[in-house]
Amino acid sequence: MFQTQFLLSHCQDMTMLDAFHFSWDKFETNLKQSYASLREVPDFSDVTLVCADGEQIEAHKVVLATSSPFFFNMLHMDKHPHPRIYMKGLTLTKLSYIVDFIYYGEVSVGMQDISEFLEFAEELKLKGMSKTTGKDDLETE
Repeated sequence: MFQTQFLLSHCQDMTMLDAFHFSWDKFETNLKQSYASLREVPDFSDVTLVCADGEQIEAHKVVLATSSPFFFNMLHMDKHPHPRIYMKGLTLTKLSYIVDFIYYGEVSVGMQDISEFLEFAEELKLKGMSKTTGKDDLETE
């Protein structure tokens, strides 16, 4: 609020402005913290990821969709308010690696699980991990 008042008071002739640009300098930091909070407290979750071993992880459609064309396309097609997605071949531990990377932007993966983690990251076209992720991967039709 103070910054806005300060900027407005220093505009000598407001009639010459076509628009006033607002920018939040801590936006990226806040977004990262918000994603981490969502991962910790699943109160607003609206999708369930089901592991091959029957375990489940609650997640958020918007977070998954923005991190992976696989999830984007699947959730775009499925209009159910709380879909369940079966993650074939992933145990709870391995799915947790994927979900942690999506929410935190980083994850520590055990040496024995690295190749499988990278394989699933590529299959999901996980942004930040996949060689094939691009704008053309998001099909909206």
